[in-house]
Amino acid sequence: MKLLCIGNSYSQDACTYMHRMADAVGFWLETRNLYIGGCSLERHYANLISGEAAYNYEVNGDVHAKKKISIDEALAEAEWDAVSIQQVSTKSGLYETYFPYATALAERIRSVCPRARLLVHETWAYEVSRPHDYGTQADMHRALHDAYYRVAKEIGADAVVPTGDVIAELRKNAFFDVTRGGESLCRDGSHLSLSYGRYTAGATFCEVLGVPGLAKNPFLPDAEGTAVTCEGIALVKEAVARVVAQSAGLANG
Repeated sequence: MKLLCIGNSYSQDACTYMHRMADAVGFWLETRNLYIGGCSLERHYANLISGEAAYNYEVNGDVHAKKKISIDEALAEAEWDAVSIQQVSTKSGLYETYFPYATALAERIRSVCPRARLLVHETWAYEVSRPHDYGTQADMHRALHDAYYRVAKEIGADAVVPTGDVIAELRKNAFFDVTRGGESLCRDGSHLSLSYGRYTAGATFCEVLGVPGLAKNPFLPDAEGTAVTCEGIALVKEAVARVVAQSAGLANG
């Protein structure tokens, strides 16, 4: 299976472990991430129109990209099974910022890659320590959740990758509630932690893509400073399975 993410540092978070998670259960999954830090849908659209080779082309979670590439070049490079798009975090809860850019990207993806599933990657609310304009963390999550699902229906996406919903569910558990001394799923208030955070995003994508065996997947994050526990990983796996199942119903409703 081949996945292309048209994203930014949040899709970089999601792709970090995905290839190795799938490999751990004998599933072939190749990932490519089109990376520009803080890239919005509006900027993706501008790059699509200009044809600029503006993106670092990250392969299987390796951030040391060996070439620059344009969106059209990336779309034509392989027989993609799935292509994902997402909004920049600062605009993720503002529905009006998605258009006409999401529509144009969806049309180009379908034109060049007619057999690929179109995915909308729902990103996540900031940690409570990081300021934002939405009110509470829960308010931010509700805003981005509503925007992403509304956009997914508007452009006829095949599925939502509900990373933001999984993160929100995990934060309800004392283990991941920083206000009760729990583990933060973010490393800087915004980007996902190198341990549970990135693991959660990778697992959510894998579940949506149909990678089997999440419950027994032996892969564990192994970057420096990524100590995890069996309890924490079990909580993530349970939340991913439950939320992805629920999300499929919402996306098709």
